[in-house]
Amino acid sequence: MRRLCRQAPVEYRARKPAWKPGLDRARKPARKPVIDTGRLLPGIDRTVIRTAHNTSQELAMHFASIRIITEDVARIVDFYERATGLTAKRYTDDFAEFMTASGTLALASTRTVRVLGEQAPRPAANQSVIVEFRVADVDGEYERLKEFDVEIVNEPTTQPWGNRSLLFKDPDGNLVNFFAPVTPDALKRSEQQAAEAEA
Repeated sequence: MRRLCRQAPVEYRARKPAWKPGLDRARKPARKPVIDTGRLLPGIDRTVIRTAHNTSQELAMHFASIRIITEDVARIVDFYERATGLTAKRYTDDFAEFMTASGTLALASTRTVRVLGEQAPRPAANQSVIVEFRVADVDGEYERLKEFDVEIVNEPTTQPWGNRSLLFKDPDGNLVNFFAPVTPDALKRSEQQAAEAEA
């Protein structure tokens, strides 16, 4: 007769659900993604830029800044502080930034790009890029700029596309444009662009 062996009872345990993104086991707040800003100057945190995470509307690319390379950071920073009325954030003697709601103007010395060798950008050699600031009153800014030594390239002029524009040069010869939409079409276009940016 075959002996029947009694098996030990099997203990069943509830399986823990597999972890998925968004489910925090310890209920810790989700970490904000960190943008690696790459090679920076000594004394500046490599990951200084942190952005809020929005899974429903996350941009694949975000325009951050324009950087001007110069031989004299202090001189050009002083110029832009006077021209714009903004205060620069000076990280070191070689690097400073003007931060606005729509973008950042960075100013850096030639020492920050020496690693690029012959491919490094040359200061005071820009022949194609214009640095632009939207202002409330172009003509008022023109009168204010005339109070100190600024090389005016084009006095306030209403352009065919509806912007009133003032062009002048910074100490390195870079063109700077102070502009404001003034015609109905330009104002409407500006409102539409602002609405699209907020959507």
